[in-house]
Amino acid sequence: MDPHHRTTKSSTGPAPGAPAPNDPAAGAREARGRRLGLLLGVTLAAVMVGWLIKQQVPSTVLAQWHFSQAQAKFKEDDLEGALAACDRALALLPEEPTIYLLRAEIHQERADWAAALDDLNKVLDLNAHFPEGYRQRSFVHLQLGKYDEAVADARKTLEWWGNDDPRALNHAAYTTAVANRELEKALTEIERALKLYAPTREKVQNEKTKTDDAAALAAESALWRVDVSWASYLDTRGFVRFRLGQQAQSKNPQEAKAHYEAALADFDEAIRLVSQVRKAAAEKATEGETAYDKQRERSLTGSLAIMHQHRYQAYEALGEKEKARIDQEFAARLGYSPEKHGL
Repeated sequence: MDPHHRTTKSSTGPAPGAPAPNDPAAGAREARGRRLGLLLGVTLAAVMVGWLIKQQVPSTVLAQWHFSQAQAKFKEDDLEGALAACDRALALLPEEPTIYLLRAEIHQERADWAAALDDLNKVLDLNAHFPEGYRQRSFVHLQLGKYDEAVADARKTLEWWGNDDPRALNHAAYTTAVANRELEKALTEIERALKLYAPTREKVQNEKTKTDDAAALAAESALWRVDVSWASYLDTRGFVRFRLGQQAQSKNPQEAKAHYEAALADFDEAIRLVSQVRKAAAEKATEGETAYDKQRERSLTGSLAIMHQHRYQAYEALGEKEKARIDQEFAARLGYSPEKHGL
């Protein structure tokens, strides 16, 4: 799975750290606290903007302030607020590609693919040497079913980042697999991504075992990021193997079965890792050791939804109907939809 995938909020229950359903008083207190916090934030923002205008602060500074507000609101899952803040920033600084890039991400969260594509086209018009712009546009092209354009942009990303960057290799392999082209090449690329990333994962795992208590939280957070990336690469390899199974199905059912089983093993491990990180992050937030991060929760939930959807397809191909049904239903409860996430 490409780690860039846009994700949705979980619909399986209360957010980590939320009051228990049987504690209405706590729920009311939290709701009041959130309303007061929102009101205070809006008031401070209005005061700050008024002060900046009164002081005749250069438009670039004011635009950057709106941009930082957009980033904060996006992280807090306030997509409408983030979009409005981006619009205000661009009204002041219409030639800044990073603002268009953020607005494209917001549009993707809203599944507004046409608007996202317009913004990414603008990003690359302003800066043709921006690999992240090509990577994101490749994903949007996939969602729009424009596979030629998606593969072309993925290849441009790989050219910029190089054949020794596991992120670019992963994205190229996943895009190629979704487009159902050059699957052997895609398998070679994702195998290389895993090989390149393995030392990074091993190093972080070793550092976590040696760290003192003061640095333990930072080390754990680093390991979470590494494990999520590793799971993403495994999911991509699983999806490539699934595609290879589909390709072999009519001519060699035994070969197809081997590919499906290999894919299933990759999906199992990817789901285990992301589920583990998601649970640990929720527990840390509940215990008050870390702030509850809605953007992280959204990302982990979306990744898990896609992985369960992929495993459902592998189970179905193997004739495991009941297991396939359970995974498909769980993916839907996590918010999976073809319109939002693609294959």
